[in-house]
Amino acid sequence: TQETFLAVLHRPFEARSPEASGAYLRRIARNLLIDSRRRQKRLTEIKRLHEAATVFEQVAHDGGNDWMDALERCLEALPVRTREALRLTYGLSFSAGEVAARLSLKENGAKTLLQRARAVLRECIEGKLDL
Repeated sequence: TQETFLAVLHRPFEARSPEASGAYLRRIARNLLIDSRRRQKRLTEIKRLHEAATVFEQVAHDGGNDWMDALERCLEALPVRTREALRLTYGLSFSAGEVAARLSLKENGAKTLLQRARAVLRECIEGKLDL
């Protein structure tokens, strides 16, 4: 709200009617909100890039061997059905619908299975690498 009035102070404004003035203020507020959301999105993307760079630096020192070893050990600990869902998705590029058909699941069930598998793998790998 304050930013809206500050924007009005910095630009010439001619009050015509209460309705027109209200519409003008709402438009300014809307545009300020959109700009704010865009800035926040860019900051989030920059943060993710920094996180990815940090992970890459950790992996680069050994060519990723520690990460691959941890991934293999964590995959072995998963149930067979979960490993198969991951193999179909990432190894054979199956869609969630195709994975569901192969594993006799509904599509949402396959998506949930994959989401949980990724979370378990992430936690397992981070635990093995002391991240």
